[in-house]
Amino acid sequence: MPIFAFSLAKPEMAESLQALARRSKQHWGYDAAYMSNWQHDQSLTRAYLETHLVLVAEADQQLCGFFALLIEDNEAELEHFWIEPAYIGGGLGKTLFQKLRDTLKHKGIKHFKVVVEPNAEGFYLKMGGKIVGEITKPGIAHAFPLMQVPV
Repeated sequence: MPIFAFSLAKPEMAESLQALARRSKQHWGYDAAYMSNWQHDQSLTRAYLETHLVLVAEADQQLCGFFALLIEDNEAELEHFWIEPAYIGGGLGKTLFQKLRDTLKHKGIKHFKVVVEPNAEGFYLKMGGKIVGEITKPGIAHAFPLMQVPV
């Protein structure tokens, strides 16, 4: 596994993060119609990066993954967690997830919520997540698990 460097995202990374999120989502084999309805990556704007905690992982000056948190009133929601497809299954997800947990522990937060990509549900279950509901999105045929994950 390469050596990863972790840092806060800069606003000028917005387009690169959008592209990485889209590649990561497409990794799961969704068709073009589905991907045209899925627009969650478009939330990763310069303004978003200026107002949210977004941590990126890089190796050899290449973006490899990131997470984005919304933290309000001592509650947290994981809004993005994406890994470059070449790194999926290679341990970066677990490493980045530990950075996420460390970040939240430092802030005194005990758990967080996340709307989960159905193909990543097993990952979050392994990380201790529990399904607490489901969310539907306009134009998307399936529901997304809503999980609560302990820090």
